[in-house]
Amino acid sequence: MFRNLILLTERPDDGYLNAMTVKCLYEICLYQRSHQLRQVLDLPSAGYSQGYNRYLKFVNQFRVSDLTRVTYHFYQDRWEKFQKEEDFAFAAILASDLADDSAAFKTRKQHYLSSFPKGKYLKQIEALDE
Repeated sequence: MFRNLILLTERPDDGYLNAMTVKCLYEICLYQRSHQLRQVLDLPSAGYSQGYNRYLKFVNQFRVSDLTRVTYHFYQDRWEKFQKEEDFAFAAILASDLADDSAAFKTRKQHYLSSFPKGKYLKQIEALDE
């Protein structure tokens, strides 16, 4: 996610990078909820760059509820701009599911299914319903 955020500052209008940011935040939330964040996110260390340590400190200080809200609002703020991009439409489903927003989840899922009937994320969306 660190490198993705760097690229996003250089190319903020890239739908794929925005989608990947939502997906990364989603995964971090899942790991944090299951108390396994150390499996995917390091702690700051003298061996890392100052920028990477700042990023690690920043992400590690979030509570699950705060990170969930950040993820949800990140996607919401970009929905109109990137909703026609498959990766972002799927990321929006993940963020809605994470935030337990069943109305948004249903709406985003329906949008994805109608916009991408042969989409590459169909199996993952089915798994979310289970």
